[in-house]
Amino acid sequence: MGSGTKNHLLFKTIGFICVIVLTLHGCITHDPIPLVIKVPAFYKNKSTKDGLIVIADPYNERGKARYIFGKDIRKKGVYPIHLIFQNQGDNYFDITKVETTLISEAGIEYKPITHEEASSTILKNTPIRVVAYGLLGSAFLVLTVPFAVSAGVSSYRTNKTIKKDFNEKQFAKELIKPHEMSHGFIFFSLKIDDKKISIDDFKERYSIKLRSLNNIKTGETFDLNIPIS
Repeated sequence: MGSGTKNHLLFKTIGFICVIVLTLHGCITHDPIPLVIKVPAFYKNKSTKDGLIVIADPYNERGKARYIFGKDIRKKGVYPIHLIFQNQGDNYFDITKVETTLISEAGIEYKPITHEEASSTILKNTPIRVVAYGLLGSAFLVLTVPFAVSAGVSSYRTNKTIKKDFNEKQFAKELIKPHEMSHGFIFFSLKIDDKKISIDDFKERYSIKLRSLNNIKTGETFDLNIPIS
């Protein structure tokens, strides 16, 4: 094999490695997307009680889930629902003791998971990335080692950003004053035991039940059931 051919193969190999390195390195990002709240009339799934409008906005479509979370977390069986409480009256509502349940058309009840459990489904695997660079680096040490170090640091920072993003987007139970609003995501896992999850599971009809909402002015504690379509 002539020197020209060897050089050609060498450059092709280096080019291939560079493509892999840049691809792996470029995937280590997470850019938080701010939530935009629209007027109640925009949303289909809602219920009203004593001037309190409760909206359940499901993120059960690929584009919608991927846009707000950076990945389609439905593939991990996670069903995110954006809860919006808009108090348009003069009452005070205590939602600190609210319990939520997602109910399927078949009557299966799903309890919410924590935002930490939800975020863990899309965390970047730092060790795997460093090993991948290391394997490449065994042949081209000088070229890939800096990327390996950078990948480890970037994955760590990205994971911190993901955790913070999910924490800030989670639904916070609190007191809702007159003419104020509270909102955030609640997450459900559709996985039951070893059941395999498919995207079709997100197309089923569900309803979300909220228990123990309290109207402080009247003293009434009430439940709401909101069908999700």
